[in-house]
This record gives sequence, C-alpha cells and structure tokens, in this order.
Amino acid sequence: MRINHNIAALNTYRQLTIGQNAAAKNMERLSSGLRINRAGDDAAGLAISEKMRGQIRGLEMAARNAQDGISLLQTAEGALNETHSILQRMRELAVQAANGTATDADRAALQDELNNLTSEINRIGNTTEFNTQKLLNGGIGSNESAKITQARSASITGTVNFAAQNLSSVNFTAKIKVDNTTFDVTSALKRDWTGKTVDDVINALNEVTSGGTKLSDLVNLEKVTSGGNTHIKFTAKSEGATSSIDIILTGATDDVANVDDVLTTGTTSAVGSPTTMERAGVESALALDKMKVVLGGTIDTDSNATGNQLNFASSGATSNTKSFTINSKKIDLDKNYDSLNNLIADVQSKIDKALGSGKVQVVANSNNDGFDLISLDGADITISNADTGTGLTNGSSIIRTRSSELQILSGDYFEVTVGSDSAVKVNLNTGTDPKKYDVTNADANVAKAEMERFVKDINAALQEAGLSDKVTAALSKDNKLQFISETGKDITINVSSDALKSLGESNFSDVKNVQQVVGPGAQGSGYTTKFQIGANTGQSMSLTINDMRAAALGITGNAGQAGFTSTNTVTNGTNDIKTEAALNISNKEDASRAIVVIDKAIQTVSAERGKLGAVQNRLEHTINNLGTASENLTAAESRIRDVDYALAA
Repeated sequence: MRINHNIAALNTYRQLTIGQNAAAKNMERLSSGLRINRAGDDAAGLAISEKMRGQIRGLEMAARNAQDGISLLQTAEGALNETHSILQRMRELAVQAANGTATDADRAALQDELNNLTSEINRIGNTTEFNTQKLLNGGIGSNESAKITQARSASITGTVNFAAQNLSSVNFTAKIKVDNTTFDVTSALKRDWTGKTVDDVINALNEVTSGGTKLSDLVNLEKVTSGGNTHIKFTAKSEGATSSIDIILTGATDDVANVDDVLTTGTTSAVGSPTTMERAGVESALALDKMKVVLGGTIDTDSNATGNQLNFASSGATSNTKSFTINSKKIDLDKNYDSLNNLIADVQSKIDKALGSGKVQVVANSNNDGFDLISLDGADITISNADTGTGLTNGSSIIRTRSSELQILSGDYFEVTVGSDSAVKVNLNTGTDPKKYDVTNADANVAKAEMERFVKDINAALQEAGLSDKVTAALSKDNKLQFISETGKDITINVSSDALKSLGESNFSDVKNVQQVVGPGAQGSGYTTKFQIGANTGQSMSLTINDMRAAALGITGNAGQAGFTSTNTVTNGTNDIKTEAALNISNKEDASRAIVVIDKAIQTVSAERGKLGAVQNRLEHTINNLGTASENLTAAESRIRDVDYALAA
C-alpha cells in the first residue's frame, strides 16, 4: 500500500480539468458562434475557411464594382440622350432650311440656332464626367480641344512630273556651265531612269567632275515642288550678280526633248537664284506639242495647220509659229520664249484681247510641255491659219479633239489605300459602253447636276468595293471632287482612269492634288476603362466610350470646307472661342446635304447608346451571378467555421 500518491484523486482531478477545458471551449463556441476560434481548433479548416472568406469578400466587392459601372454607364447614356435630342432638333432645322420657301434671313436665324446647338454638343462631350473622369471627350486631356486635321495629299500613279525615261541609247550631249567651269553631264544622264526618282538624278549630277571640281562644289541642286510640279532647282554657290548657270543640250529634236524632260523634270525652267538659262542647238523644250481644248466645246483645224502642230521655240530654233487664228481672231506672236510660263502668259494676254476675258483660259498641260485651251463658256474653239514662216517642224500632234463630255470607259478604275491597309481596286465602269457626264455644260446648274451624278456613281463604286464606311466622295463648295476619310486615316489614291486624271485639266479639281478631308472618328481614341467584376486577377471587362463631340460626329469641320460654314462658328461649349465650323444650312443645297450628315451623326450616337445599354444589361446579369456565387460559397465556408449549437450544447 502506497501512501505518498492519491491515484484516485489524480484521476478525478485530470477528468475535472478535461471537463473544464471542454466546457470552456464549448462556451467559447456558443458565445462566438464559431467552431474555429483559433488555428488549434482546426488548422486545415482554418486555411480553407480563410481562402473562402477572401473569395466571398471579393465577390461582394465585384458586385459593388459592377453596380458602380452601371452608374457610370447611366451617366454617359443620359448625356447622349440629350445629344440625341439636340441632333433631332438640328435635323429639323436642316429640313426647314432646305425648303425653298425660306428666305436668306430665315436661314441665317436657323444657322445661328444650329451653331449654338452644335456648341452644346461639344459642351456635353467636354464636361460629362463620373468621379472626375470625363466620359465623352474621346479620352483626351481636359485642356485639349478637338483637332480637325487635314489628311496628306494623295499620291497619284502616272501623274508625277518627273519623266522617268530610258536615255541609255538616246543621241544627245548635255553640259552645265557654272561661270567659267563646264561640266559634261552626258554620261551621268545617259542611262535608264525608268523607276528612278528626281533624287536619283540629283545624286548622279552631283558626282560629275570637271578638272577635279565636283558640280556639287559650285552648285546646289535641290528638288522643288510648287503648284503640283516637281523640278530641279540649280543655285550657284558663289556670291554676286555675275554668277550664272548655263544648261546646254544638243542633239536631235526628240532626243533633246527626252533629256530635257529628265533634267528639268516636267518644267522648262530650272533657274536658281541668281542663274541664267540657255539652250543651244536644235531645240524642242518649248515646242507646243500637246495643245488641246479640254472639256469645253470642240476643236477644229484647217489644212493650213498641216500635221496639227504649232511649234514655239526659243533661241537657236530654225522654225517656229508666228501666228494662228482662234475663232476667226488672229493671234500674232512676235517673239521667242525662254519658258513655258512666258509663252502661256503671252498667248493668254493676246487671246483675252482678241476674244475678251473670261472666254478661253490658257493653262499648262499635265506634262508641262505645252498648253491646253479651256473653253470657259462651253463654246467651240476653232484653230486655223497657222503662219509658220519656214514651215512646221516634225513632231507630235499638238491639237487633239476633246469631247465636252467626261467619259468613264469600260474597265476604268482607281485604287484606294486607307492608312496601312492593302490597296483596294474600285471599278468605275464594269459595263461595255462608256459612262458619259456632261460636266462642262454652259448651264452651270446642268454641269453641277452632272458632277453630282458622277460623284454618286463614284460612291456606289466605293460601296461595291466595300469602302463606303472608310472613304466617300463629295463635292466641295466650288464644285471640286474630294475624297473624305470616314476613319481619319490618310487616303492614297492610285488612278488609272484617264477620266479622273482629266479632272485636273478642267475647272474642277486636279486629282493629283485631290482634297482629302478628315471626317468622323478623327478625334480622341475614346475613353477606356476596366470594370473589375470578379474576385480574382484577370476577371475584368473593358469599356470604350467613343468621342461624342461635334467633330467626331462629323457635324463640324474646317472653315470653308465643303458643307460647312465659311468661318468658325462653334465653340467647345465651355468658353466663347470659336474653333470649329458648323454644318452650313445658309443655302438650300448645303442644308439638304446637311440632313444626310446629321442622320449619320444620329446613327453614331444611337450605336453608342445601344452599346452602353448592352453593357449595362450585361452588368446586371453579372451582379446576379456574383450574388449566387457569393451565397453558395458563404454556405460552404459556414459549414467549416460556424458552430453547430446542437453539438456544442
């Protein structure tokens, strides 16, 4: 028998302690409502529970985010609702202004209201915001204004003035004399220039030497473009009025003409400052070998104009035309000419004196090696009785008959490149018979109507080619053809149609300088944001709200641009500075066209509102789904962490 330890008491005490600890834990669970109050209660369960808690709270916040997103969308959509109302009112004004019963004073009042409504659209676009974030200004900085930019000039294949010819087998000599130093440039020029550029010619000439001196040491050669023409400008580096540059070309007539085309790249003047220009030998640089009447009446010649050539030559020539008769009026030319410009000026002056100003216009032809006669009143022009003195020289026909109709032949087409996209071929006539347009009728209304029909057919061809949403054709206020970028990207036009090229020879636009106007979509890239609509990384959705200001909707443009006011009449809505031109409804023609533009703007706003509404509906479904996920995950987490009162009691 052991008397030092009371085993029974120890057992009782141990059991009491266990019971007290269990009772304490149960009281803790009952009082907290949790089965796991510390990691020791259930280490694995605690880890799982905490992960689930993170998911649950993330889902709840995602639902709140989605609700905030709906609020943002409703703010933007509410603003666009007002923009819609304004556009509908603007359309009413345009329809009213297009009515023939409205007077100029009426239209002026209508124009004033339209200007203010357009400014209000800008104000809505520039000031609509949610939590300080601007929603409708295209995402640009708050201090920036809308930018209406001009796209770059179109590049027109086949109309570049540089004559890329093969001179490798041509019989000629060419020298450039700079003061007292003569450079023989024959070998430099006697090569195949096909596919080469003006810069290639300049590089070749710069390397020519004379007595160890390079041509580039004495002369600056540079490419100059003016009036759509490109030529090489020769400028002596030496100072003083006595500095001179003489360009001497010798050889057969046609050969010299070819060399001159390459050397002067489409002009008869390559004069720098100070320089002089001389040509020796048999000359043809100023031979008028492509005179024609373009787009106005017909042209007749009599037997005295044998070969249909009038030759106007400069110093050294053995034969040149001294006079000719136009519409029974004799034109006497009593001097030689050292440039095509001087020839044109003299012929224009004498024709105006003989026939009266405003009857016939004398212009350089597309190759800058002759001139064209344009009948400004649509009347026929007759050329006869050419007095040549020693007879006409051989050469190409200088008189061509040109119908007053613009003709689109079967197979005519042009190519359009938008931005960096591939070129798209646009067929103008897929039939067998020519399409004819009487665009030079003496009746201006008839001519304009025909030009509008022509533009309508171009737009139909653009639509057939799938480009109607990217490029459209239109008429400027002075009846010039222009191509409009609907995306804001640059347009490149590659023309094969002679009819389109001929526009440059009429009173319409020269297609190589075709006006390209940036239209809708050229402003801000859009307000972009993301909604975190999930509990985890990557569970978000993006939203872009496009620029909804006036310029982006296409209802403002540059002052003087076709269809818009001649001066800036629209502000950004937050100040009084007028920076944009509104749609012009001051005449019924422009007002009628404005209806189409406003319809497009309404469609644009409708599309944007529709997109916002669709996103809002999506977010409402998102909220419902998030709620379901959160509810079920909470139930699972509760089974792990919450206490079972029946068991705890």
